[in-house]
Amino acid sequence: MNLNCDAVMDMISLYWDNTLSASTRTAVREHLRGCPACRKQYQQYAQAARIAIQRPEPKKTMNLTDGYDTLSRKLKKQHSLRVGFLAGCACVTLAAVAVSVLRDKKDRS
Repeated sequence: MNLNCDAVMDMISLYWDNTLSASTRTAVREHLRGCPACRKQYQQYAQAARIAIQRPEPKKTMNLTDGYDTLSRKLKKQHSLRVGFLAGCACVTLAAVAVSVLRDKKDRS
């Protein structure tokens, strides 16, 4: 079987994946041996494929629900901190007012 460059380029990924029939695979191999341009293209494809195989898969993809839940927890935590801060300020203010009232009462007596 005699293949032209276009046919070989169309089958380059199948050749890499080893999914071609034995006779077609042999024809592609023979073409790559005799054609520097196709051999270079195949080498570049093979290098990219090896890199893609070595790339780790993402551990977890975040979907919209996860993002919403995370944001909701952060907002609740911030709200709790604000409420706690305001409650603390109110207590300090109330204590200052109480001290002031008691001093005034003591000074009048």
